[in-house]
Amino acid sequence: MSDDASAQRVIPFYSLRLGDLVIPRAVIVMQCRACYRRDRVPVVPVLARFGPKYGVRDLERVHVCRGCHAKAHGVVSVEWL
Repeated sequence: MSDDASAQRVIPFYSLRLGDLVIPRAVIVMQCRACYRRDRVPVVPVLARFGPKYGVRDLERVHVCRGCHAKAHGVVSVEWL
């Protein structure tokens, strides 16, 4: 693979969409800033709820912690499988 071909596949994190996480496979990691709970969330259920065009960074606004139930205190990251 040439450098030009790999450069076209790089997607900045701020513009990453849920549809971009299906292939190659990834897991969404949500960490609560209130209680520091960390959850690994499969992409498919989130994708089914919000759709492929929904931004990964936008999940921080709708995240509800499973531990302390704080809303919009999440920090999102992506773990590639």
